[in-house]
Amino acid sequence: MRLCLLLGPAVCACAWANDPPTVSNVRVGQRHDGSNRVEIRYDLADADGDACVVSVEVSDDGGQTWSVRASSLSGHVGAGVAPGADREIAWNCAADLPGAFGSRYKVRVTADDGKSALWRQYLEIAAGSFEMGDTAGIGKPDELPVHPVSVGAFVMQATHVTNEQYCEFLNAAMAGAQIELRDGVVYLRGRDIGLLSTRAADPMSQIHRREGLFTALADRETHPVVAVSWYGAAAYCNWLSRSEGRQACYDPTTWACDLRADGYHLPTEAQWEYAARGGIVGGLYPWGNEHDPSRANWFSSGDRWESGPYPQTTPVGHYPANGYGLYDMAGNVWQWCNDAYDGAFYSASPTADPLGPPTGDRRVVRGGCWKFFATQCRVSMRGNALPTARQGDIGFRVVRGLR
Repeated sequence: MRLCLLLGPAVCACAWANDPPTVSNVRVGQRHDGSNRVEIRYDLADADGDACVVSVEVSDDGGQTWSVRASSLSGHVGAGVAPGADREIAWNCAADLPGAFGSRYKVRVTADDGKSALWRQYLEIAAGSFEMGDTAGIGKPDELPVHPVSVGAFVMQATHVTNEQYCEFLNAAMAGAQIELRDGVVYLRGRDIGLLSTRAADPMSQIHRREGLFTALADRETHPVVAVSWYGAAAYCNWLSRSEGRQACYDPTTWACDLRADGYHLPTEAQWEYAARGGIVGGLYPWGNEHDPSRANWFSSGDRWESGPYPQTTPVGHYPANGYGLYDMAGNVWQWCNDAYDGAFYSASPTADPLGPPTGDRRVVRGGCWKFFATQCRVSMRGNALPTARQGDIGFRVVRGLR
């Protein structure tokens, strides 16, 4: 491989955090011992001394775009990096860019302490009414009839649950002997309830277990968790509820959901569509009727992750929010809803806070995903999957009542 020259490293710190960490004194060099590895050194400071998520981005056009794949990274990168001087990252650019050569390469290092990151924000959605279903007349029969629905106020996570957040749950649950790992799949201990497939069981998964801990793949910490079942999403809701001193909504024996509890649960289908519309009446997408690939991760959106390995997810918050401040309500990954699926349910749906049919073998998913066309990412589009499904295009976000 010929030399991959990296000149003029760029430096930035995450702008999402209050009193954010700072990255400075970035130095980049390439070994001349035949390995062609790139060595990146930097200083990391955080006023509170918090461990940070450190990411590396590479440009091949002098910093105009940052679309060069840089995933073969090791050292002080990813989650859990402590502040300090002379942090070190090794990049195996020969693995990511075989045969590449250039003089306009730049590297930038970013850090986030996660205290007020987008994926840790929860937004209050005011009570209201809307017309639920395919108001444009271009959808599937299960999106009809269009019917009036009112929902009470609730709180919704601004983004999908990320790989990093799900790892926090897994590590806590493993330490508490609540889960076990069998053939690369995380199960509730002593039960055949699969929660998540790790990388060892499914190459679509972005979570692996290394040195006794569940960790996200490098540079995938803030991508939405995938390969998670409906049960895995519900179990996360219970853990999050208890971690905040709230009452868990799901009974892990029957998986019935008590919406009277003050804890977290998966959104009802009505809550999800009401929130996805973002206050827009009759729009096809969370921003209106425009077919705009710059606003969502769907097939042929053109973002830099689209040419990478599957799953071609994007970091949460990469695309603009809707009118309620919610991200990725179209595209990126499908989102588990609390409801059982019934293709004819709209004909019998209650008008006030519908909870879905009382029984059903499958669960609703909403929002479309990275591998689907735009028309399959409409706000009224209904999908469904077995609750045991652990796919590379399904994730989730959480909600709770205003209590």
